[in-house]
Amino acid sequence: TRGTYQGRKNLGYEPKYILAYRQNRDRIGVVFFDVTTLKVFIGSFSDDNNLSTFRTLVCQIRPVEIIQERD
Repeated sequence: TRGTYQGRKNLGYEPKYILAYRQNRDRIGVVFFDVTTLKVFIGSFSDDNNLSTFRTLVCQIRPVEIIQERD
């Protein structure tokens, strides 16, 4: 997948985030990590019906892969 780290091919650093999330009514739990630096971020938040906060998060971190947890 695009989230797989294959070594440094260029001199610039570009984060490759993988985002996993689970939605339970109006709460969303997220974990995202950068496969090149192995930094992990965990959190949860309330969101509206349009998922405005979640969409903002996705636009900011630009994940290369998204995993949705389902029941």
